[in-house]
Amino acid sequence: MNEWQFLAAALVPVFGFLGALAQRERTPGQFRRMREAAAALKDLDPSNEAHAALSHLVAVQAAAIAEREARKLNVTNLVMSIIVSAFAGWGAYGLSVWAVGAWGTAWGGAVVPLAIVIGLVLALFVGASFSTLYNAKRSKA
Repeated sequence: MNEWQFLAAALVPVFGFLGALAQRERTPGQFRRMREAAAALKDLDPSNEAHAALSHLVAVQAAAIAEREARKLNVTNLVMSIIVSAFAGWGAYGLSVWAVGAWGTAWGGAVVPLAIVIGLVLALFVGASFSTLYNAKRSKA
């Protein structure tokens, strides 16, 4: 694997993160479940216990969706997440070069698993940094 192949492989998760960032509706299942519950709610008798339970479920799901849509993008965290991603990509590239260079040596069998573990930790840091992109709406207490 040469450098360009590695960079092309590394761009796939980067575009995945950018796509997730650009996508407004990340939980289409929640919208679908709410629509299905609301449709079932219309068919039930209002005096039924199931109607009350389903009505509560629709209200809770609608509140969760409204809370999610009210969040604001934290630009500082976005910039820091991009910086963390760049350093993690640089580190992953260095790890791959190190592992390929040590492949034929006696200690090459230890370098590859170590590079994999370090690469997974770097991916964990990148995922954690991208999970902080949105601020929750502040409640007026």
